[in-house]
Amino acid sequence: MTKASAKNLLNDGKKVTHQLFNNNEYLVRNSLLVNNQLYDENGQPIEESKFWAERKSSEWNAGWYVFNESVKYKRRKLYEDIL
Repeated sequence: MTKASAKNLLNDGKKVTHQLFNNNEYLVRNSLLVNNQLYDENGQPIEESKFWAERKSSEWNAGWYVFNESVKYKRRKLYEDIL
């Protein structure tokens, strides 16, 4: 999906990831907080304007999708089994 669609899903409270992220990496927005902060998979706050400013090149315009924990785990496990 596109970056714009990913941002909309973040606003809806979905976890999103990108094809260039590691298997366990995702973004999520905490809409329960007043500041509507963006967080990474470790619960660390992300400065949103800086995050998107650093991802302006074309490879970030698409390749976004909803994070699926079971799929990501299976991919990681498969990779570990290969090693």
